[in-house]
Parts: sequence; C-alpha cells; structure tokens
Amino acid sequence: MRFFWALCVLCGLGSSAVAIDREAFTFTKYDLEIRLEPEQQRLGARGKITLRNDSALPQKIAVLQISSSLAWRSIKVEGKGVQFVSQPYASDIDHTSALSEAIVTLPAEIKPKESVELEIGYEGTIVQDGTRLTQIGIPEDIAKHSSWDQISPTFTAVRGAGYVAWYPIATGIRSAQRLRQYGARGMLRGIRLRPSRRISRKATACFRWRTGGGRAKRRVSFEQEF
Repeated sequence: MRFFWALCVLCGLGSSAVAIDREAFTFTKYDLEIRLEPEQQRLGARGKITLRNDSALPQKIAVLQISSSLAWRSIKVEGKGVQFVSQPYASDIDHTSALSEAIVTLPAEIKPKESVELEIGYEGTIVQDGTRLTQIGIPEDIAKHSSWDQISPTFTAVRGAGYVAWYPIATGIRSAQRLRQYGARGMLRGIRLRPSRRISRKATACFRWRTGGGRAKRRVSFEQEF
C-alpha cells in the first residue's frame, strides 16, 4: 500500500512537471501545399510550419490544433517522425466547436526565442456546420446563415481561425490575440475558389499557401477529371 501511494505521488509530480503550455510557441511561418476535392468535400494539407518559443522556459512539447473535422496524419522534425498524441479540444475558434489537437514531443528542448520547423500532414472534410452557434442557443436556420463555410461542388469558401481552423494554430489568451492581430494584417486569409465555367465540378484544386515576412501568397491550379 505504501508503494502504491508513493507511486501516485511520483506520477503527480511528473505530470505537473510536463504541464502543457499552449501559449509557449508562436507560429511564424506557414508553407503548405493544399489540395481541395470539392466532390468529396475534402481538404488535404502537406508542408512545413515554423514555431518560435516565446515563453521564458525551454520547451519540449508543442501543441498544434486544427478543425475537429480534420485529422493529423504525420508530424516530422528534420525528416524523422516524432511522437504525438491526438485528442479533441473544446474551442469556439472552429465552427464545429472543437479542435483536433496534436500534442507533439520534440526531439530536443527549444530554448526561449529559438525556433523549430515541423513537417506536417493532415486531411479531412469541411462541411457546413453551425454547432458552435446552436450550442449557445442560436436557432439552426440562423446559425447556418452565419456559419456558411464549406467545401462543396457548387460552393467553396472557408474563412480562417475564428470560423474554420483549416491551418494549424494553438489557442490560448495570448495566441487568440495574435490571431486577431494577424487577421487585421490580412496574413491568415481564408480559401475562396472561383473556377470558371470551363472547370468541371469534379476538378481538384491545388495551391501552395505561404506566410511569413509579408503577405500570404498562393498559386491555384486545377486538375480535372473527364
């Protein structure tokens, strides 16, 4: 019995020592290849992000969050896979009222003001969802008029964090302030596709989305099925 209680104390100390600081890192750069499949309402992303440790302590745990309708597929550092645990995280940053959170164990501690580059991959569907609003009592028909973000064969428009977290973020008091600041600068923009009538509804849209040191840049191309 004494051994059991001693083990419980040690576990408690260990868990507090590795408490997650979701506000430790700032996202300073995104370089993502985005693939949209309107017919399947799917979004797939592969690419790199850069995180800077803005806390006062070295960090070995990084938190990445995307919409709960998306799923993490891979996370690497310097070409090698790293351990991560994926879990749901309640948040009104996304229209589903939840996020898919990856708790990443980095290969080495990142000292204050140092940065780490992660190679990431995630995918899933983005359909119209008013859950965030209906949960606070807004009628469903009104919620749909406000939460119109979706990927579909006839209409594709997805706003950024605050509506749909289609790119990685890490929520918290400071990070929410940074998201509002980025939005004001027009850096983290949404997706809106306007293919011509010559583009098939089954076409797949592919583009590269980059931020860091200036405006967000993207190039869009379409791959058609005949």
